[in-house]
Amino acid sequence: MSIRDWIREKEMLGGRFFTFEELRSAIPELSCQVVKNSLNRLRNSSRVYSPYRGFYVILPPEYVRRGGVPPTFYMDEFMKSVHRDYYFSLLSAAVFWGAAHQRPQVDFVTTNGKRLFAGVRERRDVEWIVRPSIPEQLIAVKRGEAGDVRYSNAELTAVELVQYEQRIGGLSVAATVLSELLESCDFRHASENSFDVCKASAIQRLGYIVEKVLKNESQGEVIYHEWVRTCKAPHFVLLSLRSSSEVKYRDERWKICVNTEIEVDDV
Repeated sequence: MSIRDWIREKEMLGGRFFTFEELRSAIPELSCQVVKNSLNRLRNSSRVYSPYRGFYVILPPEYVRRGGVPPTFYMDEFMKSVHRDYYFSLLSAAVFWGAAHQRPQVDFVTTNGKRLFAGVRERRDVEWIVRPSIPEQLIAVKRGEAGDVRYSNAELTAVELVQYEQRIGGLSVAATVLSELLESCDFRHASENSFDVCKASAIQRLGYIVEKVLKNESQGEVIYHEWVRTCKAPHFVLLSLRSSSEVKYRDERWKICVNTEIEVDDV
């Protein structure tokens, strides 16, 4: 059986993904170099797509012209193959909650572990964020084109948009997305779940933005009480870690040193 025939048969049986090791085990009579050469030809002809070394996607007809598939198509299967937990986060998670006024150019994916994965193709469509552990209780799951897609719930997404402002373009971007995302958020009992796994400084920055910038006093009040329960000894922090501007004033309620101006786009 040729590699092309093996891929065709796998596809007919409903398979969409395979690994280099799986292929080598299925056709052991072929040398490693022969397999690599054949896969390169299939990749050049857009029969298969390899977003990461040793992992392959059998391209559906609708993606052949594009030459690849979005990360949501393959991520769940890929992360299972490397034994990692993950979730789509930040602006990518906001898309699932209907809170992104424009789709991000790259997908943000959070995983556990000490190192990031390196893609083997020039196109970079994933930006990795690493945290020590994945808070499974805060992960939502939906069915995608080729399997499950895992993404952060609305509350965790809200906090992380502020916590990782440097990764998404600043607090103005975060606030613009938050203006829509808040409709899906319920911060009651957040001190027992989502706030429990987030930095206290990110929570107080979020609260300040929600209450003082977005003028959502009801949500701000809930966040405030949950933040106080989470952080027993709050202290002053800079509003933006991305900005090098001088502090303009201090907000005593949220203990925020305001060092940047946040502009919210119309959505």
